[in-house]
Amino acid sequence: MGARFDQESLWLGVVWGWGVLFVVHLKNFTDILPSSQAGFRNTVNWLGFDNARRLLAFWWLSFVGMNLVYHYLFAGRYWGFYLSLAVLFVSTSFIVKLKSISSPVGGELLQVYKYGLTLFLVTVGLWVFECLWYLLA
Repeated sequence: MGARFDQESLWLGVVWGWGVLFVVHLKNFTDILPSSQAGFRNTVNWLGFDNARRLLAFWWLSFVGMNLVYHYLFAGRYWGFYLSLAVLFVSTSFIVKLKSISSPVGGELLQVYKYGLTLFLVTVGLWVFECLWYLLA
């Protein structure tokens, strides 16, 4: 509102929004069967079960990539590299769990949701820790 345009704010908003939308897609994925039976329309239901798994994997890996680019451009490259490397390492097990789900029914969906949400929260927590590191250093 009257301030000059700031690219860092734009990038931060895009990365944060992309991550939060991952959580929304993940929640819609866990409710794919009841939502489709109820006639709800969202991206996950529109894509179907198999394509929604691919969407979630793509969305998460894109989030990690955008996080790395943000850090490379606007924050510390040291933190950005190691933060992204750690998140990417933990993400492989999430992608494997996501790909191993064979049916939209059962407890596997809830496990993947909890794992994906935890992965997102750990990533945000590491980012907060990084910010506190810079603040206190």
